Amino acid sequence: MSDNGDDDDDDDDEGIYFIWLLETLGWSHIKNGRMSESMRFFRRLSKAARTRKGELEEAIGSEAMGIVLFYQNDYTKAAEFFAEARDIYARSGAHGKAAHAIQKIGYVHRDRREYLEAEKSCNEAKSLLIGIGDRQGAGLMDCEAAIVLCMKGDYDGAEAILNNAQQTFSRLGSKVGTAHVQLGLGHVHRGRSDFGKAKDLYIKSQAALIRMKHGFCAAYATRGLGHVYRLQGDLDKAEAMYKQVRAIAGEYADAEAWLGLAAIRERQGRNDEAEHFLSEASASFYKRGWQEDLPDYDSELISLYKRIKSAAESDDGA
Repeated sequence: MSDNGDDDDDDDDEGIYFIWLLETLGWSHIKNGRMSESMRFFRRLSKAARTRKGELEEAIGSEAMGIVLFYQNDYTKAAEFFAEARDIYARSGAHGKAAHAIQKIGYVHRDRREYLEAEKSCNEAKSLLIGIGDRQGAGLMDCEAAIVLCMKGDYDGAEAILNNAQQTFSRLGSKVGTAHVQLGLGHVHRGRSDFGKAKDLYIKSQAALIRMKHGFCAAYATRGLGHVYRLQGDLDKAEAMYKQVRAIAGEYADAEAWLGLAAIRERQGRNDEAEHFLSEASASFYKRGWQEDLPDYDSELISLYKRIKSAAESDDGA
């Protein structure tokens, strides 16, 4: 009997190792922007976890597949995977992991401009993180809440939250926290049309996030920097930043970056290229469900967005 028991333990260890290997390979592909490859490994992870009835491992696979779908702008399916992961983590008492799944549900609400739901997700995740003593995680949730406020146009409220978060990060010596505060404050100052301050903050955030290999957050800083350069009329630097979004995040489809490139090409009179970029933007916005609500200070992007949305609605009605 002892021999059979040892064999069972060996099989279990091999199963856990195989799942760990699939997870590692999947995340490696995400970090290098290869979304379709990462999805393939995470699907295998979930299947292996179900076979050995490993709920936590299955939740990890669901959350990871949600991340891939989110970066591909398939928000509906992403939200389903995040909710599935959240429920499993909660049942298992893994409150920190549940908080991060809730955070990602908040991302979906945020990018769909469902502000009330996004704020609820931030608060729920923050409460769980405070409950387990994760002060850095709770501070990062404040940064997420501040971004939602920026999107609502409440720049003073966002700035107050970010300044409080920075006090926490300074006490903890958290470099990643400081980089997220800088990203948020970049949004605040861009919203106030203080483009000089916004540019400095985005540059600092971008450099830190790239250095720490936080690729997708770095892509947000890079996109913000592209918007600032375009609004200042520095089209060459703006174009470089928009293209760098793709270089940083690989297959990550950033609809606003495509719009920015289209705006640049229209200013340059290169209308065929502008239409190509608008087509790419339209495909991304379509997946999101046309929920975008661009900031009112960026009339150039608003005009382009309305144009492609109207064209898409006409095609749907045809």
